[in-house]
Amino acid sequence: MHGGYICSERRNSLGLPHSILIEMKHLLLALCLLFAHPFMGQDRALNPVEEQLQQLAADPAFAHGHLAFTAMNVDNGQMLAEYNSGRAMIPASIMKLYTTWVAMKTLGVDHRFETKFLHTGAVQDGVLNGDLIIVASGDPSLGSRYFTGKDVLGEIKYTLDKAGIKSINGKVHYDLSVHYPHNTPRGYIWEDMGNYFGATPTALVWRDNTIPLHFKSGEAGSMAELITELPADKPYEFLHRIEASNENKDDAWFFSAPMTRLVYGEGSIPANQSDFVVKIADPDPVFTFHHELQEKLGMDLEYQQHYDPYRPDQTKTLHIITSPSLKELVTLINQQSVNLFAEAVLIALDPQKENKKISGGLEYVQQQLKTQRAPIRAMRMMDGSGASPMNRLSADEVVQLLFIASMDPQFPAYEESLAIGGEVGTLKWYFKDAALQGNVKGKSGSMKGTRNYAGYVTNEQGERIAFSLFMNDFDEARKQEVISKFEAVLTAAVQQ
Repeated sequence: MHGGYICSERRNSLGLPHSILIEMKHLLLALCLLFAHPFMGQDRALNPVEEQLQQLAADPAFAHGHLAFTAMNVDNGQMLAEYNSGRAMIPASIMKLYTTWVAMKTLGVDHRFETKFLHTGAVQDGVLNGDLIIVASGDPSLGSRYFTGKDVLGEIKYTLDKAGIKSINGKVHYDLSVHYPHNTPRGYIWEDMGNYFGATPTALVWRDNTIPLHFKSGEAGSMAELITELPADKPYEFLHRIEASNENKDDAWFFSAPMTRLVYGEGSIPANQSDFVVKIADPDPVFTFHHELQEKLGMDLEYQQHYDPYRPDQTKTLHIITSPSLKELVTLINQQSVNLFAEAVLIALDPQKENKKISGGLEYVQQQLKTQRAPIRAMRMMDGSGASPMNRLSADEVVQLLFIASMDPQFPAYEESLAIGGEVGTLKWYFKDAALQGNVKGKSGSMKGTRNYAGYVTNEQGERIAFSLFMNDFDEARKQEVISKFEAVLTAAVQQ
């Protein structure tokens, strides 16, 4: 050990019940954090982790920004280094670590959403003399590009064919009562909401609540042409002023909200493109789903959306479509950082059986954190994904969550859900040093001027280190330099 405070314990050899050991570890962590501050300002020799952290903190990238860091050995209680660790910072997608841990702990790794297909009336001579009822569950995976093995529309058609239903003499009723009708997180910004990464979760999510728009562009400065043929009966107006640009990037931004009647786009796409795809948030996923359902079945069907339960007497179940397991959904959230899925899981945590809200999910998560004694004094939780720039967390809080999670029976599944440095997910292109590749398991979080990392790394003694790094309002032109210096910090933690 090269300086610093050491808090140690005799693990399991005391023969105490697991609950007592957990209480002792909570106390141990609190003492370590209490007496470890401020590491960087003390008059003593710095350990190798602190030395590398000092170099990172001194980088010109933070001349007008903020850096915060905490690293702790969760096996023996040793605080390796900290810097501004109590400062409230913008977490970006680090917030997903909270949503997914609470979800796995309370719903269980095997939890699945169920979308039910019912009907009223009877089938005679191939005609259903009744209505088709689709009871939505908030399943974010229906038709998702992330789960391509399930042909939802094909399953429905097969089910109707098997039941002998060739036509429907009635309506299609969408029971959307599982969700409150307006579930856009109130911290989302207008610039995000109309684009695919800011799509709002709905009771019936379809194709990630995303519409791919195909554009054709000419010379720079000319107006791009929309070549996607949108349905003529769409319930919204679509306008755009997307120009061709010499910049080789997608800089087109769309503005809308759920159930809006106007979608408009501004910005640019690269010049001289025959087919350039821009993905936008779908303002009415039920309309899109119903439009595709009619095409698949070859039927012209009237439909109605219900935000109160629609459960007529004497219905029969035709089919139930189940989602992938919560473990699979959480793995997608943590490895690929999909905001829509994180918000859908957050809403599912609302204890209400119907009319579930974002606010109910947020309240439930924070209640569970208090129950588990996870500190939340610096926390401001506006959503489940971290997409809102109004969210706040401290580096200490994140490390304490990771510490608590490491003692939980669900921890193996939680750890497996994380991205892997140099190999998998959003960490694939970073942490490729020999000491870090395949060793760093965690979550990244980024938005304009913000880049954060949190997770675990195992040292050469086989001990687990929990770490959290926040970089807010830093100079993104120096991104590679600061990430290289952060990798040196983690390498020192592995080798210490």
